[in-house]
Amino acid sequence: MKHDRMCGSRCLGPMTFNKDLTGQYVTLSQGGQLASRDTSSFMNGLVFLSRTVKVDEKLCIRIEDRTSLWDGALRVGFTNICPQRNNLPPASLPDLSDTRAYCVVPVPEDLSRCGVELQFWINYAGMVIVQEIGGEKYYLKAEGLNLNNPLWVFIDLYGSTRAVRLLRSRRGSRTSCPVCPVDSTSGINWLVRAVERQTSEEEHSNNHKTETRKVQKTSSYWKPSLFLVQYANQTTIPSPRESSELTRAGLGIPVQESRGVDLNWTWQELNLFICSRYPLVDLGVIGFHFAKTDKRGRLCRLHSNTLKKIKKELADNILYIVPQTDIILNEMTTNTISSVMYANDFSPPRSPPPVPAQQRHRLTSTSSFLSDSSRNSSMEDMDFGSLLREFQHMHLSGSENVSILVSRNKVLQSAKDSVSNSNFPWTKIPLVTFVGEEALDCGGPRREFFRILMMEVQSSLGIFEGQPGHLFFTYDQMALEEHKYELAGKLIAWSVAHGGPGLKSLDPCLYQLMCSQECQLVDFDWHLIPDADIQDKLQNVSIRFFINLFIFTLL
Repeated sequence: MKHDRMCGSRCLGPMTFNKDLTGQYVTLSQGGQLASRDTSSFMNGLVFLSRTVKVDEKLCIRIEDRTSLWDGALRVGFTNICPQRNNLPPASLPDLSDTRAYCVVPVPEDLSRCGVELQFWINYAGMVIVQEIGGEKYYLKAEGLNLNNPLWVFIDLYGSTRAVRLLRSRRGSRTSCPVCPVDSTSGINWLVRAVERQTSEEEHSNNHKTETRKVQKTSSYWKPSLFLVQYANQTTIPSPRESSELTRAGLGIPVQESRGVDLNWTWQELNLFICSRYPLVDLGVIGFHFAKTDKRGRLCRLHSNTLKKIKKELADNILYIVPQTDIILNEMTTNTISSVMYANDFSPPRSPPPVPAQQRHRLTSTSSFLSDSSRNSSMEDMDFGSLLREFQHMHLSGSENVSILVSRNKVLQSAKDSVSNSNFPWTKIPLVTFVGEEALDCGGPRREFFRILMMEVQSSLGIFEGQPGHLFFTYDQMALEEHKYELAGKLIAWSVAHGGPGLKSLDPCLYQLMCSQECQLVDFDWHLIPDADIQDKLQNVSIRFFINLFIFTLL
């Protein structure tokens, strides 16, 4: 099938704005790649791209100009609805965000600086991701979008954002094609230069073809990118922040630089090499296997039994090392990692450097944020965990602490006393000290505190009743007036935000109804209701229902 693209059939298409789909104050220039908004208004800056995009196609833009006359910042979004000319609202929020099949993402103002390059895309889990190039990612769930239908992209030059330039897009190895200038003379010159450049590249490739082949044949060394994950049943790759923390803890990316592996090594020599890259973990005892990632970020086990086959199957991807059993992270001093960084490089005849027994299999970490969310078994769960980590990164203080003095016999009361101040710093890291115990809180006492606190919230606050695993809320007007329900919500949110547990004893049907999920109440056991009067009423309703059903069948 023929195509109308200058750079080939595998390109994604041009990256330009649609001149017929722009707001009232938007002006396009430079071949439709630069969109500018008149600063006489902070609205009417909506502009659509000239084509639809694909899932996981990363769109790269640069903020070219800003104004201090208005507040607010850039917005981007996706829609399944084909945009219509002369039917654009003045702003994406709230006009488009309240419309079905639209998703609008406000770009954080700290990213909307002049000269910043941003990329945004939507993944197969329906998450819109915005990221400064090389920076942190921001997530928003796209509700109501059908990823199997065409996706149009729009950009809202709102508030302080005055001009945005389209740079490129990329999806795997495919990229957007260049745009020919609209002027005829410059267009011809551009096309001539493009042809000359392509011809020069082909000649250069042909001249060095034989030489490249020789190098590939004679070189037997390969330098794979390694990454050691924490859990044996991990199915998804860690987030960037998790990767950084794992590396600092002695997992993740090896801190030692190596010269690579010899493709002629035996399997035993390869295992020795992997063990030497992670001296804080006794991988020889734990055992491990290799994995790679698929297009959706899921780990897939490699079944190759030679280095050459692994290299062929892996291509340019990262070689993930998955342990046979979970690796436990403890607190550690910075001297441990620094001593590893200056270790000698590995050579096949040597065995891995010795590691003290107390450091083996039980690693250390500078943070306690790693939790069971790393082992999520689905893309949706992974993205929820990523959202929680992004919330922690954006809103929690990484350096400021608040001291919490706790009595083990009165954990709930100690927590109530600590948070009773209206100016209590919820976002600071709690440093927990148990009365009569000498322990430095490096994460352990804090987790113990939140674990006991959640148990006491369930049992001692007086707002829950019922059997364990089937708790219901009490109907207690006095507890409502004393703000106990509000206090429970705050304590649960405090625990979850700082890596602690939540409530795990609510009745499943109640929990589903609270989350607006469909719940099959046909099989609900009314005996679980702790209130005797309500039990009697439910029993009467149940008896009447079956009597009526029996009469109906007879008729």
